[in-house]
Amino acid sequence: MDTLLYKLLSKDKQARIFLIDNTAVLNALEEKYFMSFAASDVFFSAITFCCQLHGIMTNAKRISVKLETSNPSAFLICGADANGSIQAYASDDFRQESYADLSSMIGSDGCLKIIQDNGFGTLFTGIVEIKENSIVNNLAHYFLQSEQTNTIFRYFREIQDAKVLLSRGVLIQALPFADNSMMSQWENRIDSYASLFADPSTLIEDILKTVFSDSDVLDRYAVRFMCTCSKDTILEMLLGLGINDLEWTLNDNRNIEVRCNKCGKRYSFDADEIRCLLL
Repeated sequence: MDTLLYKLLSKDKQARIFLIDNTAVLNALEEKYFMSFAASDVFFSAITFCCQLHGIMTNAKRISVKLETSNPSAFLICGADANGSIQAYASDDFRQESYADLSSMIGSDGCLKIIQDNGFGTLFTGIVEIKENSIVNNLAHYFLQSEQTNTIFRYFREIQDAKVLLSRGVLIQALPFADNSMMSQWENRIDSYASLFADPSTLIEDILKTVFSDSDVLDRYAVRFMCTCSKDTILEMLLGLGINDLEWTLNDNRNIEVRCNKCGKRYSFDADEIRCLLL
């Protein structure tokens, strides 16, 4: 089922707004709860941010958000393509660490990267310095740093009994020649309605009428969690391990488990499957 991303324009033409309830997207993730509260908050915020980036994409075919920590094997990456497909992956080390907050997660050498792929072999990478102990504010700061665009990003979520009951995000950007006080007014408004955004019983339509009554809906974009990985494609990739390593696995009578680095789905291959690969 597709999730709708709403694109709005304030009636005074000073701000564009992106609103999404991506609860279904997060519930489609593999093994999403095997991480600390701080890590899952960063992971889910980054995914919601990517969903909203889909509405901003112009020339890019894909936009990815990657959080790198001081431990090279502890990272997360999520992305959105031009078709609205969302992928997300957190490494084993990232999920298993008991982070207390963003600062302890990043360490001394970590950073946030926004990667734009135009589909023709050209990548543009923006590196965001982590200045605050809030992933939401750091993600918003990316636009101010890279595009000189004043941006507000807010994220609301509720999890109960290993199920995402609510995940919502709102992103607001100032348009050229906007009044300097306008963004502060929007920020105060969003924060004053925080309980409404965070209430699972409140429909997106109610939020549109209540919070954004002075804005017009310009478009709706469909987004969904989807990865193109399959057991057949992963099996072909196993050949990259080399014949000797695969034969060693057969001799040891061991299964091979591989995880897709875009969506986190696990694939297991037994001895018979590996033997057929070597024929």
